[in-house]
Amino acid sequence: MYGHEIAQVYDIIYRQRKDYPAEADGFATLVADRFPAATSLLDVACGTGEHLVYLRKVFARVEGLDLSGAMCDVARAKLPGVPIHQADMRTFQLDRRFDAVICPFSSIAHAGTPAELDAAIGRMAAHVERDGILVVEPWLFPETLAGARPQMHTATSGQLAHDVVEHDGRMVATVSHFSLSGRTAHMDVHHLFGEATGVRHFADALDMTLFERAEYEAAFERAGCSVEYYEGSPWARGVFVGIQRR
Repeated sequence: MYGHEIAQVYDIIYRQRKDYPAEADGFATLVADRFPAATSLLDVACGTGEHLVYLRKVFARVEGLDLSGAMCDVARAKLPGVPIHQADMRTFQLDRRFDAVICPFSSIAHAGTPAELDAAIGRMAAHVERDGILVVEPWLFPETLAGARPQMHTATSGQLAHDVVEHDGRMVATVSHFSLSGRTAHMDVHHLFGEATGVRHFADALDMTLFERAEYEAAFERAGCSVEYYEGSPWARGVFVGIQRR
């Protein structure tokens, strides 16, 4: 779970890596094409709320939800008047449903097992109005990673990645190490954050699960949703789009 230090630099890092306006437009278009009357949206694993900055211009009512209290604090400061709930995607219970629920940026892969995947998809689907839309952006499928393996180091030797971003006089240098055990990818991520007052170091560790495409589809179906896998811009890994039939 992201802590205070990561939350404070998250936008500096990802505003330069991700096209939030294009992704928000993509989510809005998927919803409008399938449920033109949609007026409400819940963003599950909303992080700092950057998608909601744009989606609130499209939907009359938007809300966000994230496990990290620090990320929720940043989102609330950014989005006054927008309800941001601190809760676990596997167990959350709100007192209302939405025309659309989205779970972007492969956050669903933080579910550690197929049972947790089922729980998370089930909770999201339970908050979707009948005929409403559930959109989940997956992480890598096992076969996708296997296909990329010739360009990677082996799981035992690991894989390193690095990045440097700068914004408004502040700089973040990131080095991460990736290793794979079964279907669990472990990432150790180290950041150097520099600003006028000095340089700080902080680290984070993440585990993400490689679920099969069929496991995602089965979870949608068990939650009462028809499901299609949409491959296209702006999502490099595609998205699962479900329609709530209950």
